[in-house]
Amino acid sequence: HISGVLCTVSASLVLADKMWPAIVDRNALEHVWHMFEYLGNTIIFFLAGALMGKTMINIPPVDYLHLLSIYIVCTLSRVAVLVVSRPILKHLSTEKESVPLEDITVMAWGGLRGAVGLAMAISVRMERAGGKVSEMDADRVLFYTGGIATLTLCINATTCPLLVKVLGITNTPKARQRILFCLTEQLESLARSKSHSSSVQHSVDAVLRDARRHIQELVPEHELISKRARRFRNPRLPEVSELKEKLQVAADAYRDLPRETLKMLDLPHLYWDDHLEELSNALTCAETETMMVKAINETFLELVRSQYWLQIEAGEFMTGTSDASILLNSVCMAFRHSHRTLTDLKYVRQGVKAEQLPPAWTSSMSEKSSISLGSENKVHSALMP
Repeated sequence: HISGVLCTVSASLVLADKMWPAIVDRNALEHVWHMFEYLGNTIIFFLAGALMGKTMINIPPVDYLHLLSIYIVCTLSRVAVLVVSRPILKHLSTEKESVPLEDITVMAWGGLRGAVGLAMAISVRMERAGGKVSEMDADRVLFYTGGIATLTLCINATTCPLLVKVLGITNTPKARQRILFCLTEQLESLARSKSHSSSVQHSVDAVLRDARRHIQELVPEHELISKRARRFRNPRLPEVSELKEKLQVAADAYRDLPRETLKMLDLPHLYWDDHLEELSNALTCAETETMMVKAINETFLELVRSQYWLQIEAGEFMTGTSDASILLNSVCMAFRHSHRTLTDLKYVRQGVKAEQLPPAWTSSMSEKSSISLGSENKVHSALMP
């Protein structure tokens, strides 16, 4: 016998390895394939619900107690496996950082049972292993599998957002709110610097006032700093002297790059001579705020990821290579360390052999990627094209 579920998984793995990025389209990934997934889940859950409703009539009452016991044991066993695996996960981490208990809790509680288990349970219920499994046992397999899926959807899924909020795993909205306020102030200054008619100026002012009001409503005044924010309050940030030294090294390396290399790599022109002293003074004078470091670095990584997708959609990656996946995965991995520094280039260099890159570019980029700049009570992550 051949398993259709395992065949589908194997086919998807082959496609992911051999056809990337030829069949990758951002809109298709975010909309079309999600719709296929939604339709498939709907069909499986509908069939499982119909069959489970029929089997529930024949299931003895004691099996309902068994179902509750299985649900509790599954949850506890998942917690135990994750807790025991923490040292292994720490060893597998590039930064050798242990998984926080908050993340362990969410991973354990958020483990939902869904379409794959139900599809296999339906297969057992319908085929009964060629008659080797009794009808009652086949009904129990579907009942237990569907019951666990129902309990996780009704209990775990509905309470997981509250758990995430209580544990403080959500993003840092106050820092993002400050960034939005800074952007709004720049827009207001730009609007005032232009000469518009009174009606146009009035409309622009109304739009900006409305924007400021919405930004203000993003975070309630009484919001407290999350537990995760307190954990990031004193990160291992580089010393100012180290940052200034790397800033100077990056500037010198950039100046030494040949024009042909800059043109080939499509690097932007950086005005080092105009801003080098200003950036050095900002590193010395500005106060580092961890949550602003995290928010700005995450914003920068989102911009980098959007540029990668634009390159993928423009067909700038060769079919059958892993270049696009290496770049996108580097951004995902870098989000874990956004509270301290930018690490996406490090993950790119791990995925790409060093000899495939020009030495001058590799040296220059490695210096740039580790610099975070402070200014106006926030740290500006920069110098990475």
